[in-house]
Amino acid sequence: MRVLVDVGLQHGAEIDPTYLLIGHPVYGRIGVGRIGTVDVLADYSGRVMSLSVERTSTRRIGPIVEYNAGTCTLTLLNDDGALDPYAIEQAGLTAPGVVLRVRLEHDGVTYPVWRGFVDSWIPSHDAPDHATVTVTGTDGLGRLAGVPRLAAAAPVGEGELSGARIHRILDTAGWPAEARKIAAGDTALQATELSGNPLDEAQDVATAEIGELYVDAQGDIVFRNRHAIMTDPRSATSWATFGSDSTAGEIPYVGRPGVSYDRMQMVNRVTVTRDGEDTALPAVEDAASISRHGLHAIGETLPVTTDEAALGWARWILWQESEPEFRFTSIALDARLDVDLVLPHAAGREIGDRITVVRRPPGGIVDSRECFIRSISHTWSSPDRWQTTWGLQGADRYRFFVIGHPSQGVIGANVIAY
Repeated sequence: MRVLVDVGLQHGAEIDPTYLLIGHPVYGRIGVGRIGTVDVLADYSGRVMSLSVERTSTRRIGPIVEYNAGTCTLTLLNDDGALDPYAIEQAGLTAPGVVLRVRLEHDGVTYPVWRGFVDSWIPSHDAPDHATVTVTGTDGLGRLAGVPRLAAAAPVGEGELSGARIHRILDTAGWPAEARKIAAGDTALQATELSGNPLDEAQDVATAEIGELYVDAQGDIVFRNRHAIMTDPRSATSWATFGSDSTAGEIPYVGRPGVSYDRMQMVNRVTVTRDGEDTALPAVEDAASISRHGLHAIGETLPVTTDEAALGWARWILWQESEPEFRFTSIALDARLDVDLVLPHAAGREIGDRITVVRRPPGGIVDSRECFIRSISHTWSSPDRWQTTWGLQGADRYRFFVIGHPSQGVIGANVIAY
């Protein structure tokens, strides 16, 4: 296992000898080195002492998950003083704002872990001969949130699908086309003025779609349409089973899964208003659920083009959340339990992947549930303490009819999806 850290700062780091560095006695020879691109990253791997990565999410409305900007914190060894802000500024460079990339190498495979931009670069020297630098960064969602926009001269994009709208928003924010993975989407949207915070608008589009918007481990902005959770192979089929029975091929996790059984996510009345309308559409509700559990109501304004689309959205929310659900909320992995078995999943799984988790409480119970990964957190400290925690969302209520699927494609066995 080896943690790889690269920074867009050509100072105090191992330099790729294939690049031309003007003024350098070895790498500065004309005709030997090649010209680097503007985003050349320097290798800081030999300085890394510890790291943590957080890619979190929250439940925005019922089952709809909203993803937060991912963050990274690193501690770098700086006994030689090369990473001190004074030394960096003397070299005519600036650390905040440069690209930061984290990867993990194990058994010949390199896994992307996080990519974003440096926010802060704070030195510390508690002893005369020992110094460190703490580096923090935020991924591309954080950059979107900081882009100011003025309203267009006239609204644009009437009737375009959600994926095209995400592209339009990213264009106004100056996000590079090569760092996008955008699905076409299934929801037609009203015209937009493209004003205000681009992240807020993009997240509103994801809510209307009932889709997913996040930055992946490679640093690309990802938008998945609402059917991807049922049709994309990485979400439609479980990748692995995590539990305590190694003889059955289960992969070990730490302790017990986080669980919840409450009414916090319940929704039994949904009211939707189309953006620009003064009057809400008739509420969609589950009378039996209201009678049993009391009223759990939500209201939302959506930028969709038809009443039918708005009511379809409301019915989907109601179907998912009108009754309490016992659910697994998280599991924790530690590579030291079995590095070759655990680490490829700990580092290789992505938001939206489907896994199976088995819980074995007293009484002979074997509780096996399929879940989607909804958040990812990593911590590492030298030499081999790699730990990963996944936030989970149950997959049981996503058993909609899918043509051609071996279990979800059975007529009469699954409801039709929105």
